[in-house]
Formats: sequence, C-alpha cells, structure tokens
Amino acid sequence: MVNVQIPTYDVLIPNSTYGKKIGSCDHFVGPSTQITQLGRYTAPAEEDVIKSFQRIAQNRNLSKLEKSLSKHIKMIPSGELKKIAEGDKDSIDHLRAHYPSGYQSGRTYIITSNGIVPDEILEKLKAHIKKNGEMAYSSLIDKIGAKEWYFRMRLNDGNALPARNEIDFLLARGVTASDVIVVEGDYEYKDVINHVRLLYDALDSPKKIDAVKDGSDNLLKKNIVYIIRQTGKCLAERAMLSGLCKTIEEIASS
Repeated sequence: MVNVQIPTYDVLIPNSTYGKKIGSCDHFVGPSTQITQLGRYTAPAEEDVIKSFQRIAQNRNLSKLEKSLSKHIKMIPSGELKKIAEGDKDSIDHLRAHYPSGYQSGRTYIITSNGIVPDEILEKLKAHIKKNGEMAYSSLIDKIGAKEWYFRMRLNDGNALPARNEIDFLLARGVTASDVIVVEGDYEYKDVINHVRLLYDALDSPKKIDAVKDGSDNLLKKNIVYIIRQTGKCLAERAMLSGLCKTIEEIASS
C-alpha cells in the first residue's frame, strides 16, 4: 500500500487526514492542531447526475447512494416529481438550469480542507473520532475550526499534477479562482503558497495521487442535493408569485 506523507504533518488517517501541532494561536487558549484533509474527486457528467435524479424520482433500481438521498426529494412537489420521473423535457431542462458550476465534467481534482482545532477538543472527542474517522475530523473543521479554508486543484490527464511553472504563474499573481485552482475561506495567501509546495512534495508520483481517498461519490451526492434544493426553492418561489398574482387579480376585479 502506498502511503502519502505531507511534510511537517503527522498522519491521523492514512491517505486522508493529517495534523500538525502549532501550540497556542490567536483563536484558542492552549495548544492546537492544524488539520488538513486530503481528497481526490472526479467530477460526474451532468447527464449522469440528471439520470440519477430521475431514478430517485422513479424510486426504482436505486444505488445505495441514491437511496440515502430519497429523503431530500420531498422538497420537490409530487406533480413535478412525476414529470421528472417520466422525462418531461421542460422539467428536465429546469433541473439542468440548476446544475452547479465550478467542476469540469470528467476531470479529476485534488481537494484539501484545512482548519485549526484545539487539542482539548480533540482529546475530549477521541472516542467519537475513533468511531467516525474522517467524518469526525471534517465536522470539527467545519463547525469548530478556526482559519477554515479550502483548496482545489484540477489534475492534468493521467491524474498528474499541473506543471509546476503553471501553478507558480498563478500563485505569483495571487489567483484564487481559475479552471486550475480555487481557494476559499479564511486564509492568508502565503499559507496557500506553502500548502501547494507541500502538496507537490507529497504527491510526487501518479501512484501517490491514486492512493488519495476517492470521494467522487460524495461529489455526486453533493451535486444531486444542490439540484434538489435549488429546484425546490425555485418552484416554491414560482408558487408564491403565482399565488400573489392571483390575489392581486381578485382584488382588482372586486
């Protein structure tokens, strides 16, 4: 088994989660740990996401992931769900209009989540972390972590890191959003530059990149939930507007 090691970090969960002691910081009293979670995702094709949504609406031949999303489908009115299940063109086009942007279909990305968590919290939740692993650390970064930020880098064909001179060109100009890299959250850009250097040291071969845990199913799930929520919100707003217009017409004609 290939093990990915990020320089200066300890391995908390192999090929997934890493930690570095940083002592005290401005956000917490007492020693803390800088946590970095490393993931690899291949963006699903839009058509695959739409077909998955349709299967959920039809409630048949569902994968385990699709079954877990069935509860979210309640946000869509039953009449609209029936149209989606039947493949109604207008309804399907409406789903496509709410497809999330940011990822290129079929391309693979390296993604990191970063945050500082107090050692006291890590100690108190040791049993919870042991039981839930990566999800526990992800939740700690999201709900408790300070200086929480996220980094995404698109890989070249063959799951290779982008040419170093291409990345250096972007970093030298302080780029935070491009087809190749995206940075979001509470960060200082000098930390981003150092982070990228560590990633290039850690992922210096295709085998090591392939060893990073594949979270493509999570991205598929995230995209489906996003479409459900945005479509449900849009339909609710339409219904409210329609009701308002009807009320105005009734008042005007009375």
